[in-house]
Amino acid sequence: MGSSIPPADALGVFSTALLTDDNIAVKDKHLLQKFEVIQEKNEEDKIIVTRFLDLNIRDFKTKEANAK
Repeated sequence: MGSSIPPADALGVFSTALLTDDNIAVKDKHLLQKFEVIQEKNEEDKIIVTRFLDLNIRDFKTKEANAK
């Protein structure tokens, strides 16, 4: 959970691209702007944001799976 890299699902890219590419095509430009701001935060704040994103993505995937 200590990673400051946002989940790949949130950015609409593969996780390998987040780790290796300098040029990433992000579908949602507003989301990209938010992640750019988050990158400037201290490590503690990044951990909090990452945990929130992880929980939100988990809940989204659970709802999506239950809807099928």
